[in-house]
Amino acid sequence: MSRLGRVRLDRYLATRVVEACVHGLDLRDALNAPPTPTPVALRVTVWGFEQALERRGSVRPLDLADDVAFIEAATGRRSSSDPNLPLLQ
Repeated sequence: MSRLGRVRLDRYLATRVVEACVHGLDLRDALNAPPTPTPVALRVTVWGFEQALERRGSVRPLDLADDVAFIEAATGRRSSSDPNLPLLQ
């Protein structure tokens, strides 16, 4: 059980994929290597952040069409002019 109660398995797993994807991008950046998230991890992470924006009544900014750039802005690793970003800090 989490602090706030039970978490559905599919939602728990999605959070672990997001965490692995974001930290994997951080590691690749620290090694000066190109980002190489798996396609599934990238889709799950982008989907999660897009859902979080929708709950705020917003959508993904058009200038962040690149998935990795969007993830970086959503996590505060890249600046964005969108006032709804970053979602995570």
